[in-house]
Amino acid sequence: MFVFGVDMPLPELMFIFTMLMVLGLLVTLIEVRKLRKLILTEKADIYRFEADLDKLNPKEIEKHSKTLDGFVKTSLEKGLNKTDIEGILTKKGWPTDMIDESFERLKK
Repeated sequence: MFVFGVDMPLPELMFIFTMLMVLGLLVTLIEVRKLRKLILTEKADIYRFEADLDKLNPKEIEKHSKTLDGFVKTSLEKGLNKTDIEGILTKKGWPTDMIDESFERLKK
């Protein structure tokens, strides 16, 4: 009997298609398992990040910004230019938006 242009008995052809479907299902299940593991890892990272944010209270942020303002003001008084100060602070891990805000506060 010809099925899809192949001269093969129908039961054998059905067996091959069934095996291909089972193989596809196994691959899909393995990938879903990997994704679940990845999602759990990401959730743990998010919870840890949120816990760290909760520890950082507004008073602490204000204290850090005052320290940053003091450093920027002292550096400007010593004759350093804005680019040098930004370079030093970014190397130390300060976010660029906080650095820019500090310069804006000192302009006023």
